Amino acid sequence: LYARLKGYKLPRYRGPGEDVVALGIAQNGGGDQDCENNYFAPNPCPAAVRAFRDFVRKHNLPTDHRSARAFEAYVEGDYRTGDVFYAFAAGLPGPPQYAGPGAEIAELASGRHRHIFRTGSARECEFNYHHAFPCPGVVEQTEKFAKEHGLPLDHQTAKIFESYANPKNPQFELADTMLAEAKGMTVAELYESQGLTPPPDDEEPKRLIVRIRPSRS
Repeated sequence: LYARLKGYKLPRYRGPGEDVVALGIAQNGGGDQDCENNYFAPNPCPAAVRAFRDFVRKHNLPTDHRSARAFEAYVEGDYRTGDVFYAFAAGLPGPPQYAGPGAEIAELASGRHRHIFRTGSARECEFNYHHAFPCPGVVEQTEKFAKEHGLPLDHQTAKIFESYANPKNPQFELADTMLAEAKGMTVAELYESQGLTPPPDDEEPKRLIVRIRPSRS
């Protein structure tokens, strides 16, 4: 932004989202302040919906939250984030990421801003099933998560889901531990039951051994 204000010429973005950038879709949704440039938003912008469908078809991407987040980031000019989510959607190598039993949940929320749940007055939503204002999709995804793991829809399950899903403060290790306890397993057994590689155990710090040569005297 500083460079633009100063009139400097910025290198043109060259990447998988350049066709989206070239469309010039308004970041504010073209005047509709309530719509978002995300296909899965509660109120997606019409122009974004059409362009997103063309985008996933052209690049042979799945129509999922990763592709939608990539598209949204490209529209916003956040090319780095767009490329990361594009890589996830396309199955390309990306940065290290959490790959435990809650990966699908973490992926849905990763990098997304928290929605504002509008009910006359703006209130921030939460990623908790039992909150007064759960974020869009949280109730459905928590029910799906509980069913897949055979858990009741109680406060503990809601807390586990929230720990995986909250993009501002993900607590994957805590969520893994709580999920394992809820299922009567160790964390290693939980991972193995999901066909995943268990996380490495914490190792004791290596001790520095100083060899003392015997005195010649």
